Amino acid sequence: MAEAQYLVSEASLWSCVETNTSGTPDPNFYWVKFSGDTIINNVEYKHILRSPDSLKSHWLTVGYMREDSIGRVYKIDNYFKDEVLSFDFSLQEGDSLHVWGDFYYYVDSTALKPFGLDASPRKHIYFKWTTWIEGVASVSGPLWGLEYEDYVGVYPELICYFEDGELVYHNEKFSSCFPKVTSASALASAPPSSGLRPVTVWFTSMPKGWIPAMPSFKSSILLGGWWRTLS
Repeated sequence: MAEAQYLVSEASLWSCVETNTSGTPDPNFYWVKFSGDTIINNVEYKHILRSPDSLKSHWLTVGYMREDSIGRVYKIDNYFKDEVLSFDFSLQEGDSLHVWGDFYYYVDSTALKPFGLDASPRKHIYFKWTTWIEGVASVSGPLWGLEYEDYVGVYPELICYFEDGELVYHNEKFSSCFPKVTSASALASAPPSSGLRPVTVWFTSMPKGWIPAMPSFKSSILLGGWWRTLS
């Protein structure tokens, strides 16, 4: 990992899952990566790309992210149109993060600990509700930073993390980095009698017979797309 590169790197790749605790119960598996630069309000960001299929054949831009020299990571996405602080890897034990009004998050502790398959030392930042890991984002994945920690109805998890194409971390709860191996395009065209289990598939333009995603549904906010549960 390059010096002073805390999270935003094109060498990184994540696989994640979001399990809905309300509405459709089907888990949404997806990949996340950074690719390409863009300028917004005279500030340089990297594109955040998300792919909903195991083959990584189709990517959607779901936001933009940048980091500063001390480890603060900022994001703009389809829900937060203005820049928000997503992660801060400069935090130390006892530090606080102002969220809104009189509400703050407090750091319980920090530690430099071995992480992943290569046991390389990485800074861990522990909150009551999550753990941030320098270079990796959080145990919920890179899309679930500070701005979404009060969101209810979705349980996100990091499954795998890669650097330069090498697997660094694999969540042992999951048999593989993308347990649902059928691509989104194949699922979308599969007939009801195919025997495929119900899934949610995402698109950037609304196919015939599909409906706009509910504004309160977190994944639709990130993707800005449409959904339908296939059975």
